[in-house]
Amino acid sequence: MITRSRTRHIEETTDPEEAEGRKKQIVVPSAIRTKRQKRDEQGQVVRYKARLVAKGYSQRHGIDYEETYSPVAYLNSIRAMLAKCSAEGMEIEQCDVDTAFLYGKLEEEIYMELPEGLRELLELAEAEGKDDVVCMLLQCLYGLKQASRVWNETIDKHLKSMGFEPADANPCVYTRGEGGDECTVCLYVDDMLIASKQKTVALSSTEAEYMALINCVKECVWMRRLLKDIGAEHVGATVIYEDNQGAMALAKNIGYQAHTKHIDIRYHFIREKVWRRKIREIGDCC
Repeated sequence: MITRSRTRHIEETTDPEEAEGRKKQIVVPSAIRTKRQKRDEQGQVVRYKARLVAKGYSQRHGIDYEETYSPVAYLNSIRAMLAKCSAEGMEIEQCDVDTAFLYGKLEEEIYMELPEGLRELLELAEAEGKDDVVCMLLQCLYGLKQASRVWNETIDKHLKSMGFEPADANPCVYTRGEGGDECTVCLYVDDMLIASKQKTVALSSTEAEYMALINCVKECVWMRRLLKDIGAEHVGATVIYEDNQGAMALAKNIGYQAHTKHIDIRYHFIREKVWRRKIREIGDCC
């Protein structure tokens, strides 16, 4: 793999004619930039951390990459796993995969121009003065659009080879064994921000509460499925607390009412869960 100090898996292309024929697949990287200083316990600088980054914005869909989506564990998945570990007295450990994106092997054939000052590091002194020398990336590099997806596919294959099975409710939660031999792995990336507004316009406070309630019910249904996947199935109905009497009546009772007839039928999904005893009778908030 390519690391901060080693470049074993970079293949050079020194033939100018060959490089010219590959121009349509070249992704130009940025120059090496010093990110920050690494200090020891006494505050002394022990090394400088630098990173070679490819300019992924110059990649073209269908040529240099295809899919880019990579799943991560939701925060509520992590909370559920921590709650289970606490309840069952399981040991919790945290680990970090150093330079994770650099482990994935590329399927696409991507060539990269060398930034100034890197040729000596790559032992390409003989190529000095040749502007058409490029290198082929055998593995992922920071900045590539598909880097996160390739890493996820790599760790997924590795965990499955070790006997772990992904949960249906969240593919980033893996389990293996049961009882005293049970082990759960949760893949998490800490750079996430999710924010949104209510997607529909409500005409009354009851309607607004009812719409918000359905989102809570959907979350409960998903959480019950996740708990079942990780061996902590919830028995009985889930209790939801609601402080709006009108929303409570809509959830528990069927009937035609003039002031609620316009509500989209999809929001009555909660009634089905109440009837199926997945959601217990909704009580008032304290």
